[in-house]
This record gives sequence, C-alpha cells and structure tokens, in this order.
Amino acid sequence: MDFVEMSIRVETGKARIKYNSKEKFMRKHYFDNGKAIASFLGIVYHSALVFTGTAWLINVDGQQTLPILQIYTDYINLFRMPLFLFIAGYFAAHSVRKYNLRDFTFNKLTRLGIPLISTLLTFNILEKLYTFKFIHGNYSLNEILGTLVPWGSNFQISHLWFLYYVIIFSFLIYFSSFLKIYHINSFIKRILKKYSDVILIACNIGILGIFGVLFVITGFFHELFSFLTIGANLPYFLIGVLTCQNWEYFKKQFFDLSRTRVVIISILLIISYILAGLISDIIPNSNTILNTFPRYFSLILVLGLLYKYMNKSNRFLKYISESSYSVYLIHQPVIVVVSYYYIKYINDSNPVLGFFTVFLLSTIVIYALDYFLIRNTRVGTFLFTGKRNIEQKSKVKDKISA
Repeated sequence: MDFVEMSIRVETGKARIKYNSKEKFMRKHYFDNGKAIASFLGIVYHSALVFTGTAWLINVDGQQTLPILQIYTDYINLFRMPLFLFIAGYFAAHSVRKYNLRDFTFNKLTRLGIPLISTLLTFNILEKLYTFKFIHGNYSLNEILGTLVPWGSNFQISHLWFLYYVIIFSFLIYFSSFLKIYHINSFIKRILKKYSDVILIACNIGILGIFGVLFVITGFFHELFSFLTIGANLPYFLIGVLTCQNWEYFKKQFFDLSRTRVVIISILLIISYILAGLISDIIPNSNTILNTFPRYFSLILVLGLLYKYMNKSNRFLKYISESSYSVYLIHQPVIVVVSYYYIKYINDSNPVLGFFTVFLLSTIVIYALDYFLIRNTRVGTFLFTGKRNIEQKSKVKDKISA
C-alpha cells in the first residue's frame, strides 16, 4: 500500500506542501474485481436455478433437471451475497467519514435509490410479466401493478432487496457512528487476535438469533422490513464496516492470509458445509443458522484470493467491474425472459445444453443492454447507476475551478 504524507507549512506568506501525514490513495482493485466476479456469478447462479429442480421464478419440468448443478449453486450462494454486503459495508463506512449528513444522504439515495426505483419500474415489471405468463399462461395487469405497491401485501422487491437494505444499513451505521462503536480498542484487539473467528461467528449467530426471535414473536413479514432478511445479512455488512474502521488489524484476518490460515479455514469450510447439509435434513428450518459457518469461512477465502490474485487492473477487468452494478440490476429479469422463450420454443430435453444455452444467451443480452442502454446513454447511465454523465461532471468541475 502506498501512502501520501501531507502537511502545510506557511512561510513568508506562501504555503508549502510537504508529505508528512499518511493518506491512502491507491484504489483497491480486488474490491472492484470482486464485485465484477460476484455479478457475473449471479448470471451463472440464476441460469442454473432454472435447471436444478429448486423452485424458482421459472423452471423446466422435473424430468429435464440437472440436480448436480445444485452443488454448484449452493456454493456460489454461500459467498456471493456476503461478499457484496462486506464490500457495501466497507464503502459505507468510508462514506460516513467522507460526507456530512446531507451529502451522505444525497450520495446513497442517488447511487442506490434511483437505480432501485428505475429497475423496479422497468425490468422487474418485465420479470413479473413473464413469470405470470409462465405459471398461469397469461398475466393480469392489475396483479402485476399490485406487486409494485410498497404498502400492499403482494409487493415484491425481488433481487433488488440488496439495494434497499444497503440503504437502510448505511443510514444505521451513519447515525451509530456518533457512538464510536466501530473503533476497536487495544484490549479488544488482543482478544480478537486469539479468537477473532469465534467472536465474529458468535456475533453473527447472535444478531441472526435476535431478529429470528423478533420474527417468531411478532410474526411480521414484509419485503420492506423482514426480520429474517436483516438478521441474515446485517452481520456481513457490519464486518465490512469494522474492517474499514480497523484496516490494519482486519487486513491480516481477511486479506493477507498466511498458508496456515488458508488451510485451517478451508478445512473448517468443508466440515461446516457437510455438517450443515446433514443436520438440516434432520432438523427442519435450520439452514439459515447452520449456513452461518460455511458462509463466513467461504467469505474469508474469497477475500484472501481476491487480495492475492485480483489486486490488479487491465482493460477487460476494468470494463467488467464498471459494468458490475448494472449487470446485477438487470441479470435476473433477463434470465427469466430468456428462460421463458427457451422452454417454450427450444427445449430439447437436454438439461446440460439447456443450461449453457440460457446462460450464454442471457450473458449476451445482459452485456448488450449494459453497453447500449446504460453505459452509452445519459438517461440509462443516470437511471441505472445513479451517475451523472461524464460531460456533466466535467462541467461541474470546470465551474468549481473557475
């Protein structure tokens, strides 16, 4: 990591810049590449769900499934969303330090809120339309519109739950940051040095348990406030926050892994994954708690691999990392539409060929939409990334400099 050290010394009415206090300036390419890989794996994951036999929005007949894909999708599901949440928490903590409340609110509502609403009112309507057509043979406009009313019982946020809850979690840490609870003192660091994994997993299970109990007591569920969704995902967001606030300590825990730690974490991942599968067959509804262990260990391994092998950039990596946000937004609706037409017009009873057909066609359509609709149009860029056009940004900078 490179640092810029800066201080200002005034002499004879002139300011002289000297490099004296540490300021990180290098971009963490492994985070960019991690988001890109996780977004791309979303295409693989949801394309595979069509053929695994697991109930999803759209599925082939039972005789045309490929159950072996279930192992692959289960593993992707272990680390994919925890990785997204970890990165989101890390940069949310960075934003807390960078912005005041007004700018923080503007940043989060623009970068997350606008793409959330835009996708919900466009691609997600398309997703619901084709889901209704597949299940019922037709669709009701009133039913589809009913899924868009936030206060209605039929409201469906689909895969966009991630953006919505990141907004909620971000404001939670903004206001709780005044309590300074994310900075770890030396005493706690000494304890964490010996028992970090045990403590973090225990906190993870504790948070999940608290929200699980609240769900059981209240019985309340709504897509905009789900106790189970919060309990299962908030811990990984908070771990990202803690890592940002205590980088020098958590760097060794999650990124710069020793060979011994890699071996131990790998063994624990395999054992916990097997045990979770065996116990969940005996104890109903235990998946969420049991998967806490393999999800945590798989997250550490992925972060370590990204840090070691993907802390770099080139034209290809830069392109897919810049597209990762829009790919995440549109991939599921596109896969639903492609799967619908595959099952209706192409289905040849070969699940292997079917999976690769849906996956390849969906990938082509997704990146084409990203390129032509989002990356290269002002409206698309703003609606689906929350970013202003590059030309508009340069004009603003020119005005400020003037």
